[in-house]
Amino acid sequence: MELSALEQSRLAVVGLERDHCCVHDLSWRCDLDGADAVHHVAQRLREHGYAYREVTSGGLIELRHPQRHTIVLVASTGRVQIRLDRLTPSEQREALAIALALEVATAAAAP
Repeated sequence: MELSALEQSRLAVVGLERDHCCVHDLSWRCDLDGADAVHHVAQRLREHGYAYREVTSGGLIELRHPQRHTIVLVASTGRVQIRLDRLTPSEQREALAIALALEVATAAAAP
């Protein structure tokens, strides 16, 4: 998959990688530039069709993508967990994780 220069720069800022516990490419992680961005990103993703599912007392914000993927934002650290739906075909998982990370990065950069 070819990425544009803009997509590459956004991906570099986000720093997407497979989560340590992931063996099937379903769980990915990245970081926002500071914990302050978490609520901003959550609001922007909600405006783009994500369902706001839960805010826990521990500062976790969970958002559901229209295609059943989940984005978890950790307010205290700025960590982002991308959890792909388990029915996502294995050959599409990495590209989809990149696309979702780009959505997070775009939301973070939005005014």
